[in-house]
Amino acid sequence: MEIQIRACSPEQMDRFIITTEVAFGDDVRPETLARLKRVLEPERCFAAWDGDDLVGAGANYTFTLAIPGGSIPAAGVTMIGVLPTHRRRGILTKIMDALTEDAVARGEHVAILWASESGIYQRFGYGLATKQLHLEAEKKALVWLDDKPMRSRGRFLSEDETFKTLPEIYDRIQPGTPGFYVRTPEWWRSHRILDEEHHREGKGPMHRVALELDGRAEAYALYRSEHVWNDVPRNKLHVIEALGTTDEATREIWKYLFTVDLVETVTTWWLPIDHPLLLMVAEPPRLGLKVMNDLWLRIIDVEGAIGARSYAAEDSIVLDIADPGRPANAGRWRVDSNGSTPMVARTEDAADLQLSIADLGALYLGGSTMTQLLAAGRGRELTPGVAARVDALFLTPRAPYCTEIF
Repeated sequence: MEIQIRACSPEQMDRFIITTEVAFGDDVRPETLARLKRVLEPERCFAAWDGDDLVGAGANYTFTLAIPGGSIPAAGVTMIGVLPTHRRRGILTKIMDALTEDAVARGEHVAILWASESGIYQRFGYGLATKQLHLEAEKKALVWLDDKPMRSRGRFLSEDETFKTLPEIYDRIQPGTPGFYVRTPEWWRSHRILDEEHHREGKGPMHRVALELDGRAEAYALYRSEHVWNDVPRNKLHVIEALGTTDEATREIWKYLFTVDLVETVTTWWLPIDHPLLLMVAEPPRLGLKVMNDLWLRIIDVEGAIGARSYAAEDSIVLDIADPGRPANAGRWRVDSNGSTPMVARTEDAADLQLSIADLGALYLGGSTMTQLLAAGRGRELTPGVAARVDALFLTPRAPYCTEIF
């Protein structure tokens, strides 16, 4: 029987969620079903049916994504899974096609996702758009270059204060951070501040701390403690998210995290590749940093996506883009940044650079350079020196990143 891909009805959402959880080998709790149904849109949830059996799943979140110089509508691809009984039958490809067509119909210029297996999604045109640092640092081993006392005032937040204070801080940071997306009140409640017992993985409850500078909340941290007592306290502090509205606020919140008592090790997965911590300590190797994958991005509409962002230089370059998955994107495009509004249009002019749609996704937020891609054997310079010109165009002051898995 041919596999059919259809959008879900509200009544089918339990089966949809259960299928994804089973595909990942997870158990399904009633609270998980309730939470996910509060943020998923049934009409954007696509199920693969083998007769009456739901055997695969994939969904899009409706996001507004920060990009250099502005924001664009984006599809947040999530809940991808195919049951082990139905793998290697082309079901994933059909689901990904349905998700892309759904994004096209809604005018979303890009799709973004976190990849459990990165090789899978590069086949569908996704490029590594942002990277992250994993930190695991022994607190006592760090020596701060600036040992001035902190001037911020910290306080723990009640639940009511959390839902007032944290979104206000985040909303000041989000528009200027490529890779961050707008969070709705329901997203905060059902996703970011989620503190169900089984999500703690043996650690303590989530602590929510805000720091005030000059009488205004300018930074916050979400973290848990893992209690380890071997005659003396050797606790681990696991940072879920720590953000500041300014450079000073960012420095202050991380200094706070490294002064929590009874803690031996501070760890987190959620640092941008250029986080100031690297330059705040006397011996950066003691931070125990490791580079990891972060956000993957697929350009759905070349003209809409490339025309929406700002550029750091004036130039006019012809890109020859290969996109087997979406022929509408393939071919030669002129990117002209010689004005306040960039111009992107098809052209018959000779190309300066050949690249794939995945390469363009890696460039888009400023997380990779064309010079790096060429060094990896990706893309081809047709005009000598054009890679450096592309790098100047796509340059961003800060590295993009995404601070949570969705």
